[in-house]
Amino acid sequence: MNKILITERQLEILTNIVLNEQEMSSEVTSHPLYKSFVKKLSDYSKKIWTNTNRSYTKKGLTLDDEERLALLNQFQELLNRGKKYKNAKQKYKKLKTINIKGKNMKLETLPTVEEDMDVNSCPTLQFDIAAIGDSNYEPFKDNSYELGDGLKDDIQVLVDDIKGLQSDYEGKLQVKVLNFDVKTSASRIRNGGKYNGKSFLKLSKDRTTNVVNTITKALQNIGVEVPQPTVNFKGKNGDGSSGPHPRDPYKMVKDEGDTQTVDNNQDRTAYGAPLNTDADYDKFKYCIVTLVISGKVEGDEDEGKVEADTELKQVTQEWGLRLAMKRRRKIKLPNWRISFKKRYKNPRRRKITSKMLTKCPKW
Repeated sequence: MNKILITERQLEILTNIVLNEQEMSSEVTSHPLYKSFVKKLSDYSKKIWTNTNRSYTKKGLTLDDEERLALLNQFQELLNRGKKYKNAKQKYKKLKTINIKGKNMKLETLPTVEEDMDVNSCPTLQFDIAAIGDSNYEPFKDNSYELGDGLKDDIQVLVDDIKGLQSDYEGKLQVKVLNFDVKTSASRIRNGGKYNGKSFLKLSKDRTTNVVNTITKALQNIGVEVPQPTVNFKGKNGDGSSGPHPRDPYKMVKDEGDTQTVDNNQDRTAYGAPLNTDADYDKFKYCIVTLVISGKVEGDEDEGKVEADTELKQVTQEWGLRLAMKRRRKIKLPNWRISFKKRYKNPRRRKITSKMLTKCPKW
């Protein structure tokens, strides 16, 4: 009989769950000092506060609501501390900036856990990569089918996750891709560089081809069976592009096969109102990947239940505040550190998510 094995704990490792890293809750925004605190944050610290500071996120340093509340409470305590100022309000008036600092202290391996696995369970997982361009993320290089660093990292994380699942079964797990879907698009800003004069459709198609080849080769190299994918490189506008024409005085273009020609007689609002800046068009340069995998272990030995050893890793992070007062040097106040333990998350994971599927598909 075929046996397919996974545990909830292994799935938790595979998806690199991290605690509460969503938008700030009302519990944070309703804190009595929330607005006062945010107003005094330095520009650098504001990005740390909103988890948009790249130097921090690359290290896996991200704030969740528990940590934000602790920092707000620490700020409240610091305002009330000391005798130099008559009260917290006077001290706040003398406050120039608030700086947030954080660091990873150590990575710990939690004790090994033994638990039973049902041989009838099925490791079927869906991975989604929503590689949509923004100021901090590049799915593709401009005017090129070459993958940007963001999309490269997400594909590598996907491959590493599958390799991790294989290692749980000491290489005995056969993994197969059941569904492979890729969608790409370019923005309607005229192509330049090596694609000067070439159509949006040509650029988008070449991007799809490169993504498919990159993922297929990477998965085949680790023994995963990969089928022909379903692809769509037409974008939202149907010609390889998405989003509106560029704003005036930029020239508008029209695709003609693999080439494009300037055509300023078009309705500039035909695909919606033009946007204010070039950066606003980044979101229309995208790559959407859906990949469903399943695995099975051949043989009929060890029927019923089997034991598995699993490991979890967690990292201790320290967060704290430094206050800079007007006409004074920055001062480091005592007892500013607050320690938290978090599940380890691959800091390269940017636009990729995964989820467990309930059905065991036929092989």
